[in-house]
Amino acid sequence: MTGADPPAPMPKNGTPRNEKEVHSRLRDANDRLAAELRASNARLAASVPPEGASPQVMAGFAEAYRAWLESLSAKPETLLDLQNRYMQEQFRLWARALEPAAQPEAVQDKRFSAPEWNDLPVFRYFRDSYIATARMMMEAVDG
Repeated sequence: MTGADPPAPMPKNGTPRNEKEVHSRLRDANDRLAAELRASNARLAASVPPEGASPQVMAGFAEAYRAWLESLSAKPETLLDLQNRYMQEQFRLWARALEPAAQPEAVQDKRFSAPEWNDLPVFRYFRDSYIATARMMMEAVDG
């Protein structure tokens, strides 16, 4: 292969080299996301009939989400650890859902008291995934 160009170098992935830059990028992304969320909520609130969510409620959700993102961006390693544990839990739940249920599990949430939530593998996964996601979200907020 004479005359062929040498392979192009791999593009840089933009990974920051220092922690300050990581935090700065996360804060910038957080601010952009919060602004987009506020704008989206404002559009939604304007399109919802008066009996729907009030602009104050929607603004409260946007502010809570912004605060949550801000707290996570201050500690990116916490977010990465939480995401890693969440994904491991999802894989474990999926594998377990495919196994036949030996005996019904005691689930505290009465919304999942019907036998189908334990008898049918896909519903068992949905139930367990919902509960795990709620637990992880609470950890993210409390952590």
